[in-house]
Amino acid sequence: TECTLDVYSIPKGEQTFIVERDGRTVEITITPDAVYPFAWKSDTVMSNAPSLKGAVLGGVTRTFTSLMNVVSTIKGIITGAIKDTRNEVTGPTRAASQIGSITALSFQTSSNTGWRAFLYLMSTVSVSIAAVNLLPVPSFDGGQLLINLYQMIFRRELRPKTYIYFHIAGTVLSVLLLIMLYYVDIKYLLSN
Repeated sequence: TECTLDVYSIPKGEQTFIVERDGRTVEITITPDAVYPFAWKSDTVMSNAPSLKGAVLGGVTRTFTSLMNVVSTIKGIITGAIKDTRNEVTGPTRAASQIGSITALSFQTSSNTGWRAFLYLMSTVSVSIAAVNLLPVPSFDGGQLLINLYQMIFRRELRPKTYIYFHIAGTVLSVLLLIMLYYVDIKYLLSN
């Protein structure tokens, strides 16, 4: 669970947890609507909701951190620092399957946990797509930025023929990238 509230918000049924206490393993069974003679050790502190400014700043900070993680992963793959990409790169099929499985399991715990997991995964996918979209491939936004930067520096527009060649190359690169991602999915499925 993400927090102790998830334990207490279970609508029905029992939950059994195995915890470590004072170096030994203890099994605890939780029944909804019961009072327990112990407290959960938690770093969670109840506080008032942040101000709008604080919430926006926190969201921007987390988004920037996620973006930097994506950029770092792409850099590691390109430089070869990341050898085994199975945990770093996934194709559309495997990503959809994992998001569906994680969200379904979270909804089994509680509605709040399910929505929290779903929204977190969707935001991670959105940040990943944004980072890839900024790559300097002509058919992506990063390629358009590169073309505009070229036109600003040299104070001349690209010839229409050159612009078309750039977009054809970008389309080919995009298709190759998509094929590579599906290959990663197929390779993963065959290895399991």
